[in-house]
Amino acid sequence: MTATPAPLQVPQRDVAIWRGDDDPPLVWEFGDATAPDILQGSTFLLIVQSPGYEVVLRSEDPATTLTVDVAARTVTWAYTQAESAALPQGTARYELKRVIANKTRTWVWGAVRVMSGLLHA
Repeated sequence: MTATPAPLQVPQRDVAIWRGDDDPPLVWEFGDATAPDILQGSTFLLIVQSPGYEVVLRSEDPATTLTVDVAARTVTWAYTQAESAALPQGTARYELKRVIANKTRTWVWGAVRVMSGLLHA
């Protein structure tokens, strides 16, 4: 007999950005003071998708705008103006995945509300 694993409870956190902006960055915080090294040895993938659009950012890529701060227990997407302008106006979806010891697991997911006050932005 094998045990069935419990369903994974991955938190949903919806976020919003303005097209063409580069501020404020999106920041996800994990753990608390009792687990200061929770991100030690981890890399992260951020996948953002909407119809006709997909971007995958990797925290280990030296040119990425996705960074991990182990001491602060945060993962930050400091998106550029070009990155936010490339997102279609409306709603996209994202997943932020942790990779450690060749294992990948989704840590948070949700909607990205891409806003613009312009009609054809």
